[in-house]
Amino acid sequence: MDIAGNDRADEIVKEATELGPATETTTIANLHRQLRDNMKVEWVTEWAKKPRTGRYAIADRIPPSLAGSHAFRTLNRHTLGVVTQAQTGHGYFREYYQTHNIQEPVSCPRDEELQTREHIVFECQTYEEHQSIIHEGAPDHQLATLFGIKAGIDALAEFVKKSKAFQKQKT
Repeated sequence: MDIAGNDRADEIVKEATELGPATETTTIANLHRQLRDNMKVEWVTEWAKKPRTGRYAIADRIPPSLAGSHAFRTLNRHTLGVVTQAQTGHGYFREYYQTHNIQEPVSCPRDEELQTREHIVFECQTYEEHQSIIHEGAPDHQLATLFGIKAGIDALAEFVKKSKAFQKQKT
């Protein structure tokens, strides 16, 4: 497989296997920790250099972690999937249908506006009852805040669970 950074990770692992203990008290566990720390520094440095582009750019604000993202560690599988779809702009909402030529209506069923991510979380009358959750997580009403910081992601997850937004609606 051609995974970005995989060759470099292999090189780092090979280099680490050739290292001897720095002192008599250095342990294999300590060498593993150092290797892991070096990998993380290199990964975060590479992430920081790359420009943020595309529909996911607004959500790509939290540096990578070897332990997995906050959402990955705290959300159940279904909610994580829906949150990720909302963040990436790929999901069961009508803006996605329009951009990918899916033959579904593109306007909001309640108010005839294009059903965008912004419309769903900040304006849509369908989800009005649960929008206070969003306002707590993103008081500035910016998708970058909602999708790109821990408090915003937590609010989005709670909103998704309670409102069923961004999920295929039965007709």
